[in-house]
Amino acid sequence: MLIDHIGVILFPQNAILKIIGRISMPIYAYLISEGCLYTQNKLRRFLQIFALGAGCQIVYFVVEKDFQLNILLSFSVSILLCYLALLVKKQKINVVYLIFALIAVYHILEFLKDYKISFDYGFYGILLPVLIILPNNYYEKFITAILGVALLSFKIGGIQWWSLMALIPIALYNGQKGKHNIKYVFYAFYPIHIVVIYLIKLVL
Repeated sequence: MLIDHIGVILFPQNAILKIIGRISMPIYAYLISEGCLYTQNKLRRFLQIFALGAGCQIVYFVVEKDFQLNILLSFSVSILLCYLALLVKKQKINVVYLIFALIAVYHILEFLKDYKISFDYGFYGILLPVLIILPNNYYEKFITAILGVALLSFKIGGIQWWSLMALIPIALYNGQKGKHNIKYVFYAFYPIHIVVIYLIKLVL
């Protein structure tokens, strides 16, 4: 992700940096799905991701006047849909509600495009964590991850096909929580590294 943002902001003509950066999104999507599954405070998790995304978006807009909403805001929508998918899995609501929500999100995104507003990775990026959370075991999750990443790559095309490389570290994931609870370090890293890279750009 850091390499990707360095490429996008500082070296936009360097395709290698962007190719390396394609690996990060599917990994984040997989872990967003896992977080939705295991978090004890679902509202707090959503608010944390949304707040980080909103803060970074302010930086994007001030510096670049960019109306493309960043990946954390895309994942904020994913999280809400994942929570809905979990209710379907627990048979608390009918699957029709999830399908209706997905259709509504798709049409809202299409509507926003008319006003030059788009979400990073679009509808299929938002959909990826939802696909991953639906199965009940690791192997089914991995298969849906393959299908989801392939669908996303097919939709976007170009260097996005390199995101299939993310399936290698995903395959090595053992489903266990790490020994050290440093999630807030990673939460802080996202907005901090964006600000630092933009400051470097201004200096240069």
